[in-house]
Amino acid sequence: MNERLKKSVDLVADLSKQLITVSTGIVTVTLLFSNDLFGPKGIAVAAWIFFLGFDCSHRHAGAN
Repeated sequence: MNERLKKSVDLVADLSKQLITVSTGIVTVTLLFSNDLFGPKGIAVAAWIFFLGFDCSHRHAGAN
């Protein structure tokens, strides 16, 4: 496997791990603190807005 392809595969693997980590964190925070802080919907909405912003920023950065 040439070096450029290997680096590409490593980059995709790292981004996938980050996405899974962020998604897991959002689900955890939503389940643990949603009723205590903002009611059942407030924290979930905020977490998903953060997640979508994170996802879109990575997609935009990858397009360059």
